[in-house]
Amino acid sequence: MRKLWTLIGVVTVAILFIWLYPRRESSTTHKLRVGLVMSTAGRGDMSFNDSLYDGLERVREELDVSTAFVEPKEITDFYIGLTSFAANNFDLVIAAGYQLVDACKKAATEFPNTTFVMFDDVVDLPNVTSVLFEQKEGAFLAGALAARMTKTGVVGFVGGNESHVIKAFKTGFEEGVEHYSKEIRDGIGVRSIIIGGGNPFNDPIAGQNAATSLISLGADVLFHAAAGSGLGVITEAREAGIYAIGVDLDQSQHGVHTVLTSVLKRLDIAIFEVVYAKLYGKLKSGTITFGVDENDGVALAPYKKEMKDIIPAKVREEVAALIAQMKEKTLIIE
Repeated sequence: MRKLWTLIGVVTVAILFIWLYPRRESSTTHKLRVGLVMSTAGRGDMSFNDSLYDGLERVREELDVSTAFVEPKEITDFYIGLTSFAANNFDLVIAAGYQLVDACKKAATEFPNTTFVMFDDVVDLPNVTSVLFEQKEGAFLAGALAARMTKTGVVGFVGGNESHVIKAFKTGFEEGVEHYSKEIRDGIGVRSIIIGGGNPFNDPIAGQNAATSLISLGADVLFHAAAGSGLGVITEAREAGIYAIGVDLDQSQHGVHTVLTSVLKRLDIAIFEVVYAKLYGKLKSGTITFGVDENDGVALAPYKKEMKDIIPAKVREEVAALIAQMKEKTLIIE
């Protein structure tokens, strides 16, 4: 009877999955089937999820892999997506972001023969590979650059919520500013706003309002870690004639004279590497970390021509020196 109810539960979840999320599988004839469950911001955030999607497209094009993805609208839908991929015999199921950690733990426990990948958090189970990023390193570089570019002596940070990932971005940014302040210029202030609420990563208006508040406090360089909400930060910075620093993807297209650079979190590289490892039987449980010195898993986007005319060569050289020190392990951001 217990097995019967388990089977009924799996079938029910699969039906809900089909009803809620049209499957987008490229093919079922390849050597490996990979399913990706995105965070609630979904595609089009021009940040976290779009970087994941870029990685999924790359593995589909370059490896003998079939891919599919779903875009949950509610946190309660994460479990449906993960278990439906597992129930439909996908070889690798990717949980995209710390919001999915509880759903991933539950799904991986119920489907011990399916391999799961957990991004931005750790699930300590034998069939789960956890992928972490040293976003604090990238945020440190953003803070150092912001401190060099401010004219008012005040810079700002906008975060999506109070999660451990966003706190790492915030702390790294503050430490980058402090590093510059101690060595070159004293008295640079950091002001921060956390958006919070039920839609912290896909609300550009909330991001714009946060930016407005920071600008009223004197901030003239803004760094965001708020995915789609951060596009509102860049919009307000552009309209106010100040500078912004993007996140996850190169966001310079939203203001070539506004976006100094972006802190790249190379989710696309990470997806390719874990899928490649799974395809060739080399993927293991445990934790993989990507940082400035690990395959450029964290980096600054190349400066656009417009920004090379705005950011002094000396400042670009100083930031490049910090990157070199990180790679050489003479500068360690903890």
